Amino acid sequence: MRALSEDLRVVEARKAGESIAQVAERFSISLSSVKRLHRQAREQGRLDFKNPPGRPARFQGDTLDAFAAQLREHNDWTLTQHQQAWQAATGVRVGVSTLHRVCQKLNWTLKKSPAPHRRAGPTGCRLAQDNVTRQCAGTSLLRCSKLTHIK
Repeated sequence: MRALSEDLRVVEARKAGESIAQVAERFSISLSSVKRLHRQAREQGRLDFKNPPGRPARFQGDTLDAFAAQLREHNDWTLTQHQQAWQAATGVRVGVSTLHRVCQKLNWTLKKSPAPHRRAGPTGCRLAQDNVTRQCAGTSLLRCSKLTHIK
């Protein structure tokens, strides 16, 4: 999108007597753009930007702040849990992908702190019912009440 000042220069050049083709070449825009800008300035007496196409963003201003507060309050929730809580609180249903984009906009990471039964360990570990502490694959000693080694 061009700056409004460039649009004004196009109109001024046209008013100064330059042909449509000369103005279009000088500012590297199409002939129809020169005509449109000149007509808009002549009929309305001013140049305005048109509103961008599409619907307005759902998360902006107060709603963005409210969702950021929800993220801070429940920072271990998944996006689905945030989605359900947001719908319960506001009555507005938003998709998980929308919430993901909002988190990116807020520079919010989705990394969760590990739950006791999900602690990081080497591959080859799985959930079990018994209370076990074992050496897994010769690496480090894991202490978790639900991990056992697969053989």
